[in-house]
Amino acid sequence: MPTAYSLNTVEDIREIFDKTYSAHYGTGSTHSGLSVEIISARIDAVGEAAQKATSLANFSAPQDPLKGCREVVFSKAGGKAWSPIYRGEALRPGELVSGGSIVEYYRTTVSVPPNWSATVDPQCNLRLKRATPDG
Repeated sequence: MPTAYSLNTVEDIREIFDKTYSAHYGTGSTHSGLSVEIISARIDAVGEAAQKATSLANFSAPQDPLKGCREVVFSKAGGKAWSPIYRGEALRPGELVSGGSIVEYYRTTVSVPPNWSATVDPQCNLRLKRATPDG
């Protein structure tokens, strides 16, 4: 289970690692004389940041965001459905992606389920919104 820590030095990281490792694997399982290699770290942060205005001039030559279609299963009850596949990097601010679609980026994939939509905001974030019952 993730725990919040305040880390100021490498020694803080090592101390927290030793305590967590010992709690998981038992007393005496750590060896303070040996080095520890950090393979990956996850940081969740919340804060205010200035938002830059994005201009279409910052984009390279337009590329068709529609990459193709393939069968996708969004739920067991819904079964397979032919769904559009979009290139995320080719979507421009203000573009709308209807639900029942997949948006592929270089390092991640976003599912836009049926009855949802996604809009590209001015900072090129994909904002998903559930459709309201009345349309």
